[in-house]
Amino acid sequence: MAAHLARIEAVKTYRARVEPEEQQVRQDVLAFVGLDVTAPVDPLEPVKTMIRLDPARVEARRLAVAWYRDNREAPLVPSYQTKPPATSWAVAGG
Repeated sequence: MAAHLARIEAVKTYRARVEPEEQQVRQDVLAFVGLDVTAPVDPLEPVKTMIRLDPARVEARRLAVAWYRDNREAPLVPSYQTKPPATSWAVAGG
């Protein structure tokens, strides 16, 4: 338990933290690269507002998951006769 708590403390102390740079610094980088655009106040704003999920793809995924759940076989009860998938019954050397 002590080792586990020590590891948790180490992660909390030394983990890398990614924080957005100030808007002016990001704007200066854009100007240096030669892009004539304005850096948004929130760096994730374009991702949050400009991405739209395709409703047809979302529905297709939901239907595929529902079909898989409805049509899959029940899990096998393990036994000595249960054969793992994608193996052959050939005996090595025989």
